[in-house]
Amino acid sequence: MVRYDARRHGLTEGPQRPFRHYEDLKGLMDFLDITHATVIGLSMGGVIAIDFAIAYPERVEALLPIATGISGGVFTTPFTRRNIEGTTNAIRRGDWEQSFRFYERS
Repeated sequence: MVRYDARRHGLTEGPQRPFRHYEDLKGLMDFLDITHATVIGLSMGGVIAIDFAIAYPERVEALLPIATGISGGVFTTPFTRRNIEGTTNAIRRGDWEQSFRFYERS
């Protein structure tokens, strides 16, 4: 099993140039000489997994996106939009407790 942090997450650095997360996954698989795999992703990881499966279907044995959306997806419900905006604004203020409350509701 291989698990990695996407750029700007965990201990990884931010991007130095334009990139695509699913290409990072391909690069890691190439480096590790993994020709195909079951790809699992949670939240943003699910978006990456779906994008990878679309770009490289021959490398995906099975796909399991969990609690995810799709690339370019739009948050259409007013409830979800309000909670995302509330989370973002609370983080900007440094109010982590409030940000977690908004996040839990979205």
